[in-house]
Amino acid sequence: MFKKFEFEFNLIKMNSCRKMRICVVGAGTAGLAAVKHSLAQDFDVVCYDKGNAIGGQWVYTDPTGIKCEQNVHSSIYEELRTNVPKEMMAYPDFEYPSSLKQSFISATDVLKYHQSYAKHFQLESHIHLNHEVLRIRPSNGRWQVHVLNTVTKELDVQEFDFVFICNGRFVTPFYASIKDWEQYQGKRMHSHTYRKAEDFKDDTVLIIGAGRSGMDLTNHIRKTAKHVYLSHHVTPPPRTDFMPNVTQKPIVQHFTASGAVFSDGSAHDFSVVIYCTGFIYSAPFLSADCGLYVDENAVYPLYKHCININHPTMAFIGLQIYIFSGLSDLQVRFALEYFSGRKTLPSREEMLTEIDAELAQRKANGERKWLTHEIHNLKLNNVNYDYYKDLAETADIAPIKPVIFKVMENTFNKYLYELDTFRETVYEFVDNENFIIHPNVDALKCKI
Repeated sequence: MFKKFEFEFNLIKMNSCRKMRICVVGAGTAGLAAVKHSLAQDFDVVCYDKGNAIGGQWVYTDPTGIKCEQNVHSSIYEELRTNVPKEMMAYPDFEYPSSLKQSFISATDVLKYHQSYAKHFQLESHIHLNHEVLRIRPSNGRWQVHVLNTVTKELDVQEFDFVFICNGRFVTPFYASIKDWEQYQGKRMHSHTYRKAEDFKDDTVLIIGAGRSGMDLTNHIRKTAKHVYLSHHVTPPPRTDFMPNVTQKPIVQHFTASGAVFSDGSAHDFSVVIYCTGFIYSAPFLSADCGLYVDENAVYPLYKHCININHPTMAFIGLQIYIFSGLSDLQVRFALEYFSGRKTLPSREEMLTEIDAELAQRKANGERKWLTHEIHNLKLNNVNYDYYKDLAETADIAPIKPVIFKVMENTFNKYLYELDTFRETVYEFVDNENFIIHPNVDALKCKI
């Protein structure tokens, strides 16, 4: 199958006078990078996004309706500030405006930045908003894409030579399985549909999970709630002494009608449960003959966590949990080296051998399949960030600046142990290798 597909791909390139066509699914961080670099390499590009504005996850929406989780793409909530600095979030070829002195900025500022990026590189005319991709399937060496205009309800079918899947991985909420959850009579929701702390005024709230969203929502909600219980298994436990009405608890053993019993034997009642337990990756528009399967959030088989081995004219951008603009940009440039024909992929057997060896090593290290695409846990030969280096070296493209990794290391777990203060830090890049920290914002005369 691989050789047949490669033959058809080469035949198209040799015999066609037309521009090669690329379909990009999603106009968020990853999708914008895909559109920008594909246009720069003279592809004919069409991007589809079912939202009504450019920016993907950064576009704020209000959940409505009984089944609002299925109708909402964004997890952005009121008063959100980033938990990583903007210096780390910028595309390599487009800086945040110098007027933004803070490093940890509002979601509104991030959205404006993405929309400015699209305008600066003249991407807007290639992006079709309010267009939902319903089906992608291989067809005679190309990709048949079925798209619904959600405003006019018109269905269109287009064919493309290549596809970038950039639909994001924070759309379908995951609910941790907990015994007797159906007995609980209070309100149950996921962080995906949280929007403002005022909704929990005088409530007693249980938050499950102490990841980035769990910690941030705890800090927001405790300001209006009567009391917040934070259930998790993080070791050492996060610092919450600055939140007097927050009590940390171990994992929930089982629910009751009015609350829960925890693994330490204690029991508490509460009026709301918020699951901050992550997301399930979903791409329901991909047909079975795309040659992929998803198991516990692992998409298989992908070469370098990116290129579909069975149909190598399809690439996934941004499957990683802690994704940032520079990684999306790097993955897009990596894939385009092969889409353009400048680089030739290894054989299908060689690619499968490589990824199977990596998966076996992860399993031997005790890593859950759920974290297959979590590259920050992948340390080969005891060197951090080998994945980023490997992409750049394999495709012979410009790497990510080392200063980005240094800032990443500096900020990685501060949401757990410095939640009340870490966003006051201001980072300044000195060069491609080094940065300096301004410990308080007065150093740059800005107000947080």
